[in-house]
Amino acid sequence: MSEHQHLMVTFKSKPGHEADLKSVLLELVRASRAEPECIRYDLSQSAADSELFFLVECWASERSLREHQQTPHFYEGIKKIEGLAAHTDVHFIHWLEPGQ
Repeated sequence: MSEHQHLMVTFKSKPGHEADLKSVLLELVRASRAEPECIRYDLSQSAADSELFFLVECWASERSLREHQQTPHFYEGIKKIEGLAAHTDVHFIHWLEPGQ
């Protein structure tokens, strides 16, 4: 069995585009959560900087993440995000627990 794939993605909107970016990201959350091997797809917005968004993803496997990245909603979302975000940072992460 392959290991879950965890990602932390940050988005910084272009000035004045926070509401549009938020709308695109929320649509991506809705569509991605409907995928059968999506374990977690949570969006948050910085309380101190309304242009900054955080997306936490967990997929059942590397294969399910690759399949997600080939869906129409992913492609459409990425195209829209490219026009609204000043920058995007994607990090594969491992959750840490005390005693590790």
